[in-house]
Amino acid sequence: GTVRFRGATHFSVGEWFGVELDNKAGKNDGSMKGVSYFKCLAEHGIFCRRARLQPIMDGNAGDAHEIGMSVDGARMELLERLW
Repeated sequence: GTVRFRGATHFSVGEWFGVELDNKAGKNDGSMKGVSYFKCLAEHGIFCRRARLQPIMDGNAGDAHEIGMSVDGARMELLERLW
């Protein structure tokens, strides 16, 4: 999957991450309560807190674009360096 959103939302306070999953294991299409935060196929999107993300390094990682994250074991690829 891919991190598609990072920031504040209207559904809850604090920083949230929107993740597009590679398979149909999500809860939404990147929208929550009528607000679109990112676009993906239905049931391919999830929102989570930073605490649920774990940095992992690709075997060929040499820069921020090759750093990934996992959410409950699902591999993520970052679109930007998060920290």
